[in-house]
Amino acid sequence: MTKFQQNFREFTQQINNSNCKYTIASFINPVFNFDKSAVLSEISSKFNKFFYWELPKQKFSFIGFGNLINVSANGNARFIETSNKIEEIKKNLVSNHNQFPDLNIPLVLGGMKFSINDGTEEWSDFNDSDWFIPEFLLLTKDDQYFLVVNQQTDRPESNLNEIFDLLQIKTISTKNGSISAQNRSNENYEKDNWTKNINEALIQIEKEHFTKIVVSRRKDILLDKKPNLPNLLKKLAERNPLCYVFAYGTGKSIFLGASPEKLVKYDKNHIEADGLAGSIARGKTPEEDKNLENELLSSKKNLAEQKSVVDFIVRTFDNFSNKIDYPKKPIIKKLGSIQHLFTPIKAEVDPDFNIFELISCIHPTPAICGAPCVIARSVINDLENYKRGLYSGVVGWLNFDKQGEFAVGIRSALLNDKKLVVFAGCGIVNGSDPELEFNEAELKMIPILSLFDYDNSN
Repeated sequence: MTKFQQNFREFTQQINNSNCKYTIASFINPVFNFDKSAVLSEISSKFNKFFYWELPKQKFSFIGFGNLINVSANGNARFIETSNKIEEIKKNLVSNHNQFPDLNIPLVLGGMKFSINDGTEEWSDFNDSDWFIPEFLLLTKDDQYFLVVNQQTDRPESNLNEIFDLLQIKTISTKNGSISAQNRSNENYEKDNWTKNINEALIQIEKEHFTKIVVSRRKDILLDKKPNLPNLLKKLAERNPLCYVFAYGTGKSIFLGASPEKLVKYDKNHIEADGLAGSIARGKTPEEDKNLENELLSSKKNLAEQKSVVDFIVRTFDNFSNKIDYPKKPIIKKLGSIQHLFTPIKAEVDPDFNIFELISCIHPTPAICGAPCVIARSVINDLENYKRGLYSGVVGWLNFDKQGEFAVGIRSALLNDKKLVVFAGCGIVNGSDPELEFNEAELKMIPILSLFDYDNSN
């Protein structure tokens, strides 16, 4: 019996001996170092539901797997229903998490779609609001490794031997050669349709129906073989160290990406969000890169677009906080193939605030939808001939210690066996040029498409 198993047994015995009211137990303890790629490869092939999350720059990652408790909701009441279900679970859970006060321990994992009532076959594996508490969660922080076991208290004997066998898997190759990726979309049709949609949006902006709308595109890609997920995530992390690298697998579908945009992070009475909008390519030389940065910082169109996002987030935070702090001028956030105008926004709140109430107010932001949001989202549903699903939705985690972090589901794709759907969107305001916006969307697809040997011919 390992030290972990001994400590776990003592923890569950204490619960049973106390005759407590709790029906769910969550136990965390350190474990020996394991090979993340090898373990992830096994988990993604054997478990029907898993969630991977990594902040490469912060050396923080985890993977939760096995569906102990499903927390899902559909329709207009999804935020309230999700919140209520989680609050009910919270009343019935006991843990030893307080033994690790410096460690943020995820408990509820998942995400929410961009729009409700998305019953399309493509996104049928995911609910409008789709969260779960995993049976097991493997967490790494710096050079520390932890295992979290979540279980029903009336079934205290989890199969830990199987999990420890999993952790001892030797290093395996995460490379399966180059993977050919062929664009199955009709590029000429897509470009013509894009131009038509942007021109229609500009007409409505001219008529003052809205000031901004974010229109998206997609590419339908056929891979010549099923990719190795750990290899994809490893490449995403190496190439996008400032982004949230994620993969949410359920059923036959995996939603994955490397998002540069924090929707909201909270820790006790502190909340944060990213005002991210306005973009331009990276330069091929340091001098060209600096010139493009200066061009972005002086672009009235991009500055106005980014200001609308910042103003929206500040107004939203104002409903929850009397103390909001953010720089008055944007800075530049540089990523692999693109750079953005960026404003970090922080605030202090009552620690008993409801995180799902905040998410319902802040999502979607003008950065992924438009302004006013209700009108822009309605027009998006008319213009785009597909459902976005989790693209531009919410992905992230929370726990019952008043901590959580959520990213916007952009720079992302939906993977189902050898079929890949890649998404990207652009903010359209007065003066937008369809050709330039089309090229910007191409830039935003690079993080995903560069993972493969991509063929753009039809």
